[in-house]
Amino acid sequence: MVRKNDLLVKIHLHNVRLLKDMVNINSEFHKGLFIYKKIKDALPTLAHYVHKHDRADVIKGIIGISMLHQGSERLGFEIHGIYSRFYRWFKTLAQYPIHLLASDHPYHARHRVHPKYLFMSKATLISRYYIHLDQRAISNTMDGL
Repeated sequence: MVRKNDLLVKIHLHNVRLLKDMVNINSEFHKGLFIYKKIKDALPTLAHYVHKHDRADVIKGIIGISMLHQGSERLGFEIHGIYSRFYRWFKTLAQYPIHLLASDHPYHARHRVHPKYLFMSKATLISRYYIHLDQRAISNTMDGL
């Protein structure tokens, strides 16, 4: 259970790189699969990073904010709404241009999705994704996001 003032590792997608990699993918379904696979492939590296971190004993989990939260439960994330209207509006405004660029139908996309918090406990991250990796594999995976 994540509580106020717990230490969380903030995760962030490299949206511009993802958009560049998806330029030849035409359907939103295939774009979603592409992003899902990229995230799934990066989670073992993130688990290794958290497990080996100097403050691993006090890290409670990971957190991100995304409009791309569909299917994230299958990866082990918990989805929670953003309760502050101002912060939700701010995050929507900040992520909206990327969302429009990634959408096949920008007009319809504006009505569908709102940013949500994505949480994963350290225990879930480590139990599902921790594997022993060498340094080359770690740096190659981190460069992909």
